Amino acid sequence: MVAAANAAFNDATNQAAAQAAAAQQQSQGLIDRAKSLVAENKYSEALSSLNQLTTTKLTDDQQKLVDGLKAQIQAVLAKATGSDAAYALGGKK
Repeated sequence: MVAAANAAFNDATNQAAAQAAAAQQQSQGLIDRAKSLVAENKYSEALSSLNQLTTTKLTDDQQKLVDGLKAQIQAVLAKATGSDAAYALGGKK
């Protein structure tokens, strides 16, 4: 009976680890997408991608990347004025 309990515990632990790894991969995918969108000057879409991570537990490195990307986007948007703001958000001049 102890062996069965240990096996069940190990299965549950392995499932939890697999789910955590999948969540980390999904989070990293959203971060990578946001980085690409920032490089393409698509700041609104990049913010949308990053906002999908608000309820996700990120690693320290991922959180630093997200914070840095948000700061970069906010700095660009703060500099934009008038029609430049619309352009910065993916619109056309």
